[in-house]
Amino acid sequence: MRRTRTKGLKRFHNGKDRHPGRPLGKKTTKSESKRITYVIKPCCESQEAIDQKNIAMLKELKDVRMDLIWNEFDSAWIAKLPLWFPRKHKKHMGHFSHFLEQRK
Repeated sequence: MRRTRTKGLKRFHNGKDRHPGRPLGKKTTKSESKRITYVIKPCCESQEAIDQKNIAMLKELKDVRMDLIWNEFDSAWIAKLPLWFPRKHKKHMGHFSHFLEQRK
C-alpha cells in the first residue's frame, strides 16, 4: 500500500481547512502561542543573602581544581575556570563577578 503524503501538510492553508466536515479549532498564530510573560526576580532576597552566597561560592571556587591551559606565546600554564562552575551558578554570576573584582 502506498502511504499518502500528509506529513508536511498543514491543516489550515490559504484560509481553508484540509479536513472538511470536522469542527474547526481556534487558529492561533505563532506569536500568540509563544507569548510568555517572564517575571524577573532577584536571585537573592537581600544584601545579606547576596553576601552569604558570594562567600559560599568563593569557598567552592577555592576547592575547585582549575583547568590548566598551555599558552604558546608565554610558554606558561594558565589556570582557567572549569566550564561547569559558571553554568551551575548562572543566576549569581552577576554579583559574584563584582565581588571578585572588589577582592583584588
